[in-house]
Amino acid sequence: MVGLFFLKMSPRFAGIPPLFSLFSDIADPSHSHTNPAVASLIIAFSIALTSGGLWVKTHTYVTQPSVRFKYDMLLVFETTNGPGTERVWSTFDSVNYLMGNKLAPVDISASEQDVNSDGKVDLIDIKAVVRGVGDVNGVKALMAFDYSLGGRVDLVMNSMAYAAHSSPLAGSGLYVDGYLRLDQRDAIPAGFTRHDYNYSVFPFAEHGEAKGDTRHASTLRLPVVLNQYNFRNESTYLDAKTPVWESGNSPDFTFQARVRIPTSQQVLYRPTTLEIWKFAWVQILAIYIIFWWIFTKFEYVVFHHHIVDTRVVSDLQAKSHRF
Repeated sequence: MVGLFFLKMSPRFAGIPPLFSLFSDIADPSHSHTNPAVASLIIAFSIALTSGGLWVKTHTYVTQPSVRFKYDMLLVFETTNGPGTERVWSTFDSVNYLMGNKLAPVDISASEQDVNSDGKVDLIDIKAVVRGVGDVNGVKALMAFDYSLGGRVDLVMNSMAYAAHSSPLAGSGLYVDGYLRLDQRDAIPAGFTRHDYNYSVFPFAEHGEAKGDTRHASTLRLPVVLNQYNFRNESTYLDAKTPVWESGNSPDFTFQARVRIPTSQQVLYRPTTLEIWKFAWVQILAIYIIFWWIFTKFEYVVFHHHIVDTRVVSDLQAKSHRF
């Protein structure tokens, strides 16, 4: 609405258009309503919260762990002569001393391979040859590794691979091939370096390696070692589904293990507060944009096409002009 005000002119100038305008104003009516941005934000937050998954408690990512063989082992060879005749060997002098005449002479060798040249070990081959043990019908092997993770979670620990096989027939060798996989009881907290298990997986290794140290002989039992190891939140196991038993009567026995390091190890972790907010904001924003667009279009249709009765309130007040 435009208001025009002109000077009063003489009658003789009637019919002549005015040369200038002294005042003009534009009436801009406004609509009173709820802000669609606020309404959209409230609805978006409510939908994201009630549908679940707004606050992410755990998350997963994939990485390749860094693994190195520690050259710590414990081998138990069961013979056909029955219980009590097994032969034992380990890399710990104190353990070997306690074994007495049960100690088996073993030659051990190991090699590590970086197949794809990415700076991380992909294969670890371990070979142990025991001499003069007679007929063997069962083998149990515990192998220790340095294990670390990077990326979302920083983890440094000592881990273990356990391999066991028995046969009614005497054998001359056992070959196992499998992946060293991570096992978790709970998510690993992110944001700091976790080294709660960065100590030897063999309990007796904590008490020194002096020969004649028999204070903790009971921990030499495999159930004790494995029970303590399995109580950990993070551990590893050897996923070897197809062990190969080579039958035959031989005074020597060969144990071979190929440990593969998975290139895509899935890790469960507990995200930081900042990461939780980031995932929550992405969900809220995605829903907010949809409802904001709907509300703004709805507002335009309602008020500009007069679908409902509206009342225009002018902000202009009557102005008096004196000349």
